[in-house]
Amino acid sequence: MADLLLLMLPLALLFFLLHHASPIKALLTRAKSVLAPELSTVWKPQPASIFVTDHETAHSLLIQNTLPMVSAGAPFVTTSHRRSFTRRGSTALQWIMANLVKRPDIQEAVRREIDAVVNADADEVSENVLGELEYLHAVVMKTLRLHPPTSFAFRQVMEEDHVVHNGQRIPVGTKVYFPLAAIARDSTAWDNPDEFKPQRFLTSKGASEGTDNTIKMMPFGGGRRICPGRGVAMLHLSYFTANLVRVFRWREGEGELAVDLQLHVEFFTVMKRPLCAHLELRGTEIKTRLN
Repeated sequence: MADLLLLMLPLALLFFLLHHASPIKALLTRAKSVLAPELSTVWKPQPASIFVTDHETAHSLLIQNTLPMVSAGAPFVTTSHRRSFTRRGSTALQWIMANLVKRPDIQEAVRREIDAVVNADADEVSENVLGELEYLHAVVMKTLRLHPPTSFAFRQVMEEDHVVHNGQRIPVGTKVYFPLAAIARDSTAWDNPDEFKPQRFLTSKGASEGTDNTIKMMPFGGGRRICPGRGVAMLHLSYFTANLVRVFRWREGEGELAVDLQLHVEFFTVMKRPLCAHLELRGTEIKTRLN
């Protein structure tokens, strides 16, 4: 099939969703029935988002961790927060696909793993099999290390002065700046820190997610105030990456159309030039029902 030239990521994502309308619609209907009663006490009803699922992780993280934070009748999760959730996810997804376009060998390795796990006549890569896709998980984590959604995080010293390892005392009330992007590229913690090498995450998932004593990266922050939606974010990133790789072959353009991995720092770390790539539909290979 002829290439779909210069198709940007949002269009590719829309194509996938439109041709899987039935499963997505059913998913959103179930999600609405589960979440609506609880969420109606926190904010006014909003149209369903394609970034919401009925997965138990979504329910436990967004409901159980959010409702206790409601104070004095004011919702902890505001409209700005909800917009940031989707913006952060879409930004991370664009970085993942950009790196896979730049590294077709890694893209093909992800595709082989998916094809080995998912039946050829399946409509999609479902969330039920994502746990079996270890290399996909490594690619997502590798991208989050090189391109964390935000370049920095702030914390405030609370309750009492804190003494760091070099003996320096940090007074109560001090705002501490964490350069997340710099931490994730620290050459004392990572060999060849600028290299896109997912293999290093295949044996160190715990360390990559900041669950051991040595935190080498913090794409979702860390400590007691780590992002409560990190599980949902990982679910969405893995799900959409898997399906976009399975449905399309992504190739880099030439000259001015080549993928540019330069970043532009706003509140989120975005690509300076949005991803544009040559896409080839794999419909005949995977026998996806597109009619």
